[in-house]
Amino acid sequence: MLGVLAQIGSSVSFGVSNALWKIPISQTGQVSTIFYRTLFSVIFLGIVLIVFTSDYSLSETDQVGLAILLSTLSFLGLYFFTQAMKHGTASLVSVAASTSFIVGQLTAVFVLGETIQNFHFISLLLFLVSIIVLEKNRLEFRLSKEIGFALLAALFWGTTLTLMAVPSKSIGFIPCSFITELTVFVISSIMMLYQNKGLNYGSLNLNGKLTIPIMGLLSAIGVSLMYLAFSTIEAYIVVALSAITHNVAVIASRIILNEPIKGNLVLSSILSTLAIIGIVF
Repeated sequence: MLGVLAQIGSSVSFGVSNALWKIPISQTGQVSTIFYRTLFSVIFLGIVLIVFTSDYSLSETDQVGLAILLSTLSFLGLYFFTQAMKHGTASLVSVAASTSFIVGQLTAVFVLGETIQNFHFISLLLFLVSIIVLEKNRLEFRLSKEIGFALLAALFWGTTLTLMAVPSKSIGFIPCSFITELTVFVISSIMMLYQNKGLNYGSLNLNGKLTIPIMGLLSAIGVSLMYLAFSTIEAYIVVALSAITHNVAVIASRIILNEPIKGNLVLSSILSTLAIIGIVF
């Protein structure tokens, strides 16, 4: 039960955070937003790690290395997700990115060796239908740019974050969370230097300056609770519950960004929710 509650909390945190990405990206750009948001999440997680440092050990260097590798690859998921945010609404991008649920389920079965019931595959098909509904007005077999980037994000997140179940159980969920965020911060810092981007936090308006620390806190909470869930229950259940994120993002986008909720988005959310219920219960 702890793992289920932890992942629900993670999904809520990430869902609200997903809706907030649009605000700073429109002001300071994609890479800068990743950099500042992750800076705050590293600070928050660093404080937690220092407080509870005696409870964890990083002596298993192979697991630490695996965590760093997976976190590096997961950065690509974040990069493609923020690319999608530049082109589409937060609600639409979040729903499309939730297809990481399918990739994660397959990773849990074929890589981690977990067993799910045959009828669960019906849920996976239902989830695919929910994504097709998003593009129901497109008669040609061509994805929109925002959906394409979101699906790439789903591919990397579904694989790497599911595999983080391995180091989370070995070295602890808090160290793994810190490693993930620190890795993303280092990569975004390198990209900032490569693109010759200066520190432009001051160029944000008050809304942007307040939004980024909140995003950092939500990210720290979301990743910590997700890795806690991975360390206590089966990965396929965690992955299924993570798909709740997009439902939260749709609601948050409406409340925070005043984005319209179209009928196909509502239908897609309903279908994907039924798919989640089919997997978990």
